[in-house]
Amino acid sequence: ANIGSFQTGDDYGSQHNSIKITIPLKGQSKSKFSNKPDFKKAKWDKFKEVLDKLNTFFSSLPSPTPNITLIGDFNFNSRDVTWIEDDEGDLRALVKPWRERQDETDFQERRQASELISLTETHNMVQMVNVATRNDEILDLMFTNNPELIHSIQSEQCPQISDHNIVTATVNYYYRESTFN
Repeated sequence: ANIGSFQTGDDYGSQHNSIKITIPLKGQSKSKFSNKPDFKKAKWDKFKEVLDKLNTFFSSLPSPTPNITLIGDFNFNSRDVTWIEDDEGDLRALVKPWRERQDETDFQERRQASELISLTETHNMVQMVNVATRNDEILDLMFTNNPELIHSIQSEQCPQISDHNIVTATVNYYYRESTFN
């Protein structure tokens, strides 16, 4: 897994950090390799490596912690994770328990979901996407440590581009014009 493209700046009046994550498992046919234990272990190892690097990066940020937004197509379906709104209106993950007679893939998906949720909770992040992003599922997720940044989220179908809906977030950034004298 590669983690790179660190950028910081003062764009639109707000300090931000961005990070690009690539997990090089594409090119391996899921139907051909996903049932092999070695592939499942490699997939878990890559996922865990990325989470560990994210944890290190988030932990190294200065105090007060700048705004963090983690966005991705995580593909945790409702068979594995249910998103429930708590009393404060935040979405909380309920990762379903794995049972011995279930498929190993269910175990791996739930293991990944649990580790991701643990990482985001450690860094005080909440999940913001509360609309279906593919059929009736919330598969594309957006975590942030500052929910006030996200004004609204919409999801609309665009079958010409993807089988997932396009997720649009309206953010509460403002543009600050610089004046030079």
